[in-house]
Amino acid sequence: MSVSSHLLITFQIPCPRSVLQSRAPPPKRSAKCRSHSFACTSNNSIIPSSFLLEPASKSILQRRKLRDGGSFSDLLMLNRILISRDELTFHNTNTHSHSSAHCTLRPTDFRALHITNVLKSQNNDVLKTGILNGILTTSTVFHDPSNSNVILHFTDPVESLLSSSDHHHHHLEKRETERIDVVLAMPRPKVMLRLFSSLSAIGVSNLYIVNAFRVEKGYLTSSVMHESEYGPELILGLMQAGCDTRIPKVSVQNRLQKFLVNEFDGNRNSDAENHEIRLIAHPSENSQSVLSVLSKRIQEIHEKRQDYSRIVLAFGPEGGWMPREMSMFCDQFGFHPVSLGPRILRTEQAVIALTSL
Repeated sequence: MSVSSHLLITFQIPCPRSVLQSRAPPPKRSAKCRSHSFACTSNNSIIPSSFLLEPASKSILQRRKLRDGGSFSDLLMLNRILISRDELTFHNTNTHSHSSAHCTLRPTDFRALHITNVLKSQNNDVLKTGILNGILTTSTVFHDPSNSNVILHFTDPVESLLSSSDHHHHHLEKRETERIDVVLAMPRPKVMLRLFSSLSAIGVSNLYIVNAFRVEKGYLTSSVMHESEYGPELILGLMQAGCDTRIPKVSVQNRLQKFLVNEFDGNRNSDAENHEIRLIAHPSENSQSVLSVLSKRIQEIHEKRQDYSRIVLAFGPEGGWMPREMSMFCDQFGFHPVSLGPRILRTEQAVIALTSL
């Protein structure tokens, strides 16, 4: 019996120093790219009412597909269809005394996909709709057989559609009287992108994304902090909640101390006279239960026969606040350290749990 064997011999040839030095270095980011990254961290960003959702439909659906799986028609559960003012088309009625408006959604728009595949709406069906930063309204559906477009005809007059929600409270459903503001140390960008829609659905009014000692250096300059990335997520949260059209205001702050001074310096002590409740999430032995602190603060303010103006909730990075940062929040600006219990939660879990109370 013969036995055959194969011997594989490899040689590692050293590369001359001259060849190594002649290799081109990796391309550096241009000044244009660097300026674009820092432009993402604007001090005060408000998504305009004219923000167009149709161009963002593809990226929204792909993001949900990668994150949640399933078919596209199952990825977005919308309880109200929101339209921007720039998507409205106006026309006069036969009487020429009043104007009406409609909106045309392309078949690739995620709102059209939801109306067609999830709601399975037919012609003349009535849907709950709204205008971004405007009123809550209703619309009738019409499916254009020639191009598969979905056309929404609004029942309210144009004057109401073009006005802000502040001047038309009778169109709005009952909402909470308190205002909730969130101060959040920037988490990992992927986590932050998921939090935008959740905080918008809960009803946060202002979202302050701040820097901290344990925040990674490149987080605040991430691409997810651009309006084109987080704007659709905020609007998706409103569509999921279905009871509001006001887009939360997003503010990115690179310097924590400067932000606290500008925002709270004129109102340092969080007592009953300020009509504010300021809480900072920090699991430690000195932290009290969030429910006990909330009830105590509300009682103190109500004893003055006043209503509290807002609740401010502060959340630290994954590694927690530094002792110097906690001292600044609590000793200088009147925040109360609170805890949800002995369990240490991740940032997204703590944020959603505490803002939902």
